[in-house]
Amino acid sequence: PSYAEILVRGGVEAVTLANNHTLDYGEAGFQDTVNALNKFGIAYTHYETVIIKEIKGVKIAFLGYTGWGYDYYVRTSLEKQVKELRAAGVDFIVASFHWGEMRVYEPNSNQKKMARFAIDQGVDLVIGHHPHVLQGIEVYRGKNIVYSLGNFCYGGSSISRDPDTMIYQQIINVDPS
Repeated sequence: PSYAEILVRGGVEAVTLANNHTLDYGEAGFQDTVNALNKFGIAYTHYETVIIKEIKGVKIAFLGYTGWGYDYYVRTSLEKQVKELRAAGVDFIVASFHWGEMRVYEPNSNQKKMARFAIDQGVDLVIGHHPHVLQGIEVYRGKNIVYSLGNFCYGGSSISRDPDTMIYQQIINVDPS
């Protein structure tokens, strides 16, 4: 909790808590994290918890999941959430997946299937993370899939095995009609 203020100072407005370390300190640690984020006004996504931000009249939703396999629970949850978000007038949906194999430069078949499934359900952008290396970008049905952002900032080690990383920026065009 004492580190949450660092996020505010860094301009971070929202995070995903869907990752393999979420419960490293048990349910109490998870709740401490949620409480700290709430205290500092930082939105978070984690499975059923969805972020909706309105920017210049455009509603953008953020979903967060782990995606180790082609998981039935994640697929049914995502499908349901996308339908609900579209019905609520959300213009753009980002799905964030913590997935993939550590230090492997190519996405695996489960990542590809899950990413394409998300796009097929109506997600507009898929962002991945976990491998600690870049895994490339795919354009599928006109939508971007960023399989892994690399290792921009990692508290687990001061020296990265692969310093290549990226900050991804998406330009959103919305038809005002």
